[in-house]
Amino acid sequence: PSLSRELIKMKEEGLIDFWGKEIWIKNLEKIEDYLYEDV
Repeated sequence: PSLSRELIKMKEEGLIDFWGKEIWIKNLEKIEDYLYEDV
C-alpha cells in the first residue's frame, strides 16, 4: 500500500494529524503497534 493511504488510515484512526507537509504524532505507542501488525 502507498504511504499516503497508510497516513490517511492512521489519521482516520486518530493516531496522527497532518496538514500540508507537516505530520503530528498523536499516539506513538499505537502507531508502533499499527506498523508492526503487518510484519
